[in-house]
Amino acid sequence: MSMKRRQFLQKSSSCSAYLAGLSALGLNEIFAKETARKTVSTEKWARLEEIAPGIWAVISTAFSSKDFTTVCNSGIIAGKKGTLVIEGTMSPKGAQWISAQAEKLTGRAPTDLVVSHFHGDHVNGHPGYPKPRTWVTPSTRAAAEKNFIKAKPPIAKFHDVQALSTTEPTQIDLGGRTVTITPRSGHTASDVTIEISDPQVIWTGDLYFNRIFPNYGDAIPDQLNDFAKHLHDMDNSAIIVPGHGPIADQAAIKVYREFLQEIENASKAAYKTGAPAKEAAKAYQLPKNLDDWLVWSPSNISRAFDAWYRILKK
Repeated sequence: MSMKRRQFLQKSSSCSAYLAGLSALGLNEIFAKETARKTVSTEKWARLEEIAPGIWAVISTAFSSKDFTTVCNSGIIAGKKGTLVIEGTMSPKGAQWISAQAEKLTGRAPTDLVVSHFHGDHVNGHPGYPKPRTWVTPSTRAAAEKNFIKAKPPIAKFHDVQALSTTEPTQIDLGGRTVTITPRSGHTASDVTIEISDPQVIWTGDLYFNRIFPNYGDAIPDQLNDFAKHLHDMDNSAIIVPGHGPIADQAAIKVYREFLQEIENASKAAYKTGAPAKEAAKAYQLPKNLDDWLVWSPSNISRAFDAWYRILKK
């Protein structure tokens, strides 16, 4: 083992103590009820927050409640002639609950569904909706439906698929309210964000985790960092609904950028020493100013180092 590699591994203490202390994390604080917005409905697995008339955010509380009915955050956007829901969620039960809330609040079952990317917690529950038009990129559709076939029992394919452009924003007219779906990349190679302009609200999908360690499994980390800069450059009044965690403001985005930069710096330092990604990740520990972030799986850090190593090897 080279001296640089040995020094790196000795300097970076093991993350096992951090993982062992997860129960001591303030999960209830991370997922605490938002006081600035009206909570319309609360279940063990999620709460529904009103952002503005006809606009609601669904904040999943899966990590704190250990109820994985929803897992990812989602949303409801109503217009005069249509109601759009965001994400298929983890289970049909989660989608059924969101659909019921949408109908109760708008008088209409969801007419449209937008999926941000192909991961199971964002798509597996889609059959719980009453067959809305499904807006999805071709890549996301192919990856998700491939996994649907493998599921036991198999999951039904998406209904009435509308292909999203992978190069230009797609606009959906709900009647007096336009939703813009913008192609992105970072969490996966085929992400989209869902945005409205009045008020300015953006659902980021898993391009942004708020106070939760991101899933780097399919990530393109340099592009993930670029998207964080995009969020940072948005107007201070913008409401940012992450893929996981509470609604964020610009102070939270600043911390997210610091978090991503820390992972980048640590990965690059490890790569220079020649330490294998898995070994370097095992030895790594988040700095104290970021150690209240939820590391929800022992593989989180390893996946992050792996993702950066893929970039650095090119």
